[in-house]
Amino acid sequence: MKHQDFVRQDALLLLENALEGSGGGGSGAAYLEAFRIIMRGGVSDKSFIVRVAAARCLKAFANIGGPGLGMAEIDTSMSCCVKVFANLVSHS
Repeated sequence: MKHQDFVRQDALLLLENALEGSGGGGSGAAYLEAFRIIMRGGVSDKSFIVRVAAARCLKAFANIGGPGLGMAEIDTSMSCCVKVFANLVSHS
């Protein structure tokens, strides 16, 4: 693994913690921007550990009720989570 992979993973872990800590009480625009960051920078990353961290962020969104997200974003995140965790199981 490259050092950059761990940096991206740590950044997503910080975002996950921020999402969980907010409890869904932030602005919808902030949540939508966080979702875009996760989808652009995490879910499609070449590094497996970064994709897992992105999936954990999406799970945090689900835990707080998906504020700021519409049905299209929720459907996209659900399918991405399934893919990431399916890969996780196949790597075990």
